[in-house]
Amino acid sequence: MPDVIDGVYPDLVHAEDWDTAVQVASAWVDDAAALRFAEEFCLFGTADEVARRLRALHADGVRGVFLQHVGSYDPPLDLIEAVGASVLPAL
Repeated sequence: MPDVIDGVYPDLVHAEDWDTAVQVASAWVDDAAALRFAEEFCLFGTADEVARRLRALHADGVRGVFLQHVGSYDPPLDLIEAVGASVLPAL
């Protein structure tokens, strides 16, 4: 990917307009590559699937995770509430 993408401010990772950034990035990253990245570096799925992944990560020595909602500068309050209500009890 080029260092600078016209029309995406300030950059793809921190874009103010996430929908535009996703559309622009699609020229370089197809759905299969995005899914592979998500499977490798993200937690997603049902509460049970996320809990299962967290247990596997813990068994591999991971002692902390960072909750971040992609595409927003707002605190991920809904995400935190959902993890607290659904994922943590499953652990």
